[in-house]
Amino acid sequence: MDSPSPPSLALVRRACAGDPDALDPEVVVRDSDGAATQVIRGRDGVMAWLAICAADLDEMVGVDRDRVVAFSTRVASDPAGMATERRDGLRWTVRGGRVALVERYPA
Repeated sequence: MDSPSPPSLALVRRACAGDPDALDPEVVVRDSDGAATQVIRGRDGVMAWLAICAADLDEMVGVDRDRVVAFSTRVASDPAGMATERRDGLRWTVRGGRVALVERYPA
């Protein structure tokens, strides 16, 4: 297995900080809540998604030179108004020096 790649980690952090140049022009997000998957395509849509989701990231780890995994914890209200905590895993794939794919799964 390759050692973790600081450049890939730095690239994902740039994307989370709102840098559209860190994203491939045809970037895709697959956001699954376990029951359904929302697919978001293109920089504008992904930047809007990141503006909401990136704030919840708890930790980020380089897997190899092209992949980064991250974990997020979100607190949301259920239909009864009770606060619930949800932990998700995110897999980021880097191609050609830019983030090309983000997949989020319930943990």
